[in-house]
Amino acid sequence: MRAESTSDGAVAPVPAYEFGNSASTRKSFSLRLQHKCALFIVASTGVAIAILMVLQMMAQERAMFGEARESKKMVTELLAAQVRGGVTWNKPEVIERAYAALARNPESDLAATTSFDKSNKAITRFQSEALAKYDLSNIADAHAKTLDGGRTVTFDAPDHIVVVAPIMSKSGERLGALAAAWSTESIKAKIRSSLYQALGISVIMVVLLALALTVYISRAVSRPIGRMTSVMADLARGTENADVPDLRRGDEIGGIARAVQFFKERMIENRHMRERQDELGRSKRQDAGGCREGRGSRTS
Repeated sequence: MRAESTSDGAVAPVPAYEFGNSASTRKSFSLRLQHKCALFIVASTGVAIAILMVLQMMAQERAMFGEARESKKMVTELLAAQVRGGVTWNKPEVIERAYAALARNPESDLAATTSFDKSNKAITRFQSEALAKYDLSNIADAHAKTLDGGRTVTFDAPDHIVVVAPIMSKSGERLGALAAAWSTESIKAKIRSSLYQALGISVIMVVLLALALTVYISRAVSRPIGRMTSVMADLARGTENADVPDLRRGDEIGGIARAVQFFKERMIENRHMRERQDELGRSKRQDAGGCREGRGSRTS
């Protein structure tokens, strides 16, 4: 509570405006402000990082599958060249020896292979027990026209890269074909590993960014506003000796500080004016009282 004098000289109490100067109020405001700002920036940054990660992983997936297609096509064509004699003379054991090393090695990704003669009848078949199965029994018939032209067929299946290479004679006649289904599980595992690694790095970056922004906003915005709120509350209670901080800052905080300083100076001037008016009023009342006493003494 503070007091003001009225025109008749009486003192009337005037309730002081509670400006929310309690520590809990200032702390609540400060936390809300810095956390909202940090949350907005971190969320925006997180969305941007997520979009970049998705685009990067899509590009990486296309690149890895493109390299795998070329690699598996080359290996299948080499195998087709190696089994040409076995296909020509219908020797299954010769054909099987050509791909036996790949069949025994689970890291080769060879899930299935089938060799065909020139009438597209299967000569040998292999199906891995460790990898996803793929049926190659009718694939030579399905792509016979392309194979007759001496061109290799390559396409993607849900879990495989499928390559069908023609086996050609020196004169350009198709003697048969070799089909191979290569598992893509190892490629997908590499992509998942890269994704988890990138995700972990991104999470760490976002957490560090959130901490840095919280500290920065607290020092650059929340604390100065908290100090300004405290000064404004002191001025609202009539405390004129409160020092206004951050007057020399060139940003919005400095603008607020200069506005508060102007308010403080006007408040001090108004108090001085009221004091002069009160002093003048008391002088007039004293003069009026002296005149009445003088007239009373002359009358008596």
